[in-house]
Amino acid sequence: MGLGVNVRRLREQAGLQQAELADKVQISRTMMCQIERSMKIPSLPVGVAIAKVLGTTAEKLLEE
Repeated sequence: MGLGVNVRRLREQAGLQQAELADKVQISRTMMCQIERSMKIPSLPVGVAIAKVLGTTAEKLLEE
């Protein structure tokens, strides 16, 4: 696994749509899609914000 897979798995467990998570961390739905597909790596502040919304840490999001 990796960042994108972890974000998607945790988002789905939280019952959030991509657009909802994107809104909560103030990025576009397109960017969230690219993060989940491992096409883009979020900046540190965005990664921390995603982790916070998903109830985890940035370090956990990066685990394989």
